[in-house]
Amino acid sequence: MGVIFILSSQSQLPVPYYFPESDKVFHLLLYSPLGFIIAYALSRSTPGAKHLIFLAAFLAFLYGLTDEIHQHFVPGRNASALDLMADGMGAMIGSSVFAWTRRNGSKGARSK
Repeated sequence: MGVIFILSSQSQLPVPYYFPESDKVFHLLLYSPLGFIIAYALSRSTPGAKHLIFLAAFLAFLYGLTDEIHQHFVPGRNASALDLMADGMGAMIGSSVFAWTRRNGSKGARSK
């Protein structure tokens, strides 16, 4: 979250734009690990929760929402619904990857 905040506080990012809206790829790549980390943190306090993926993705999405509001006040930046969608997709991917690795890792541990 700190890295995302620092990046969103900058007026100009040193990010190459390969195609229109290519910044959405970077949003997805930043929020995927965030979704993964939040899912991991939640799993430590609520193991076996079936709604873990959605809760983690929702919390990361909420952070994305606050980040877009923050960017609205940064000179040279703007808030974007498409950025928020990319944040949410990345968060969902990250939390889903966590759930998949946890499920498949526990199966592997039992079979050994």
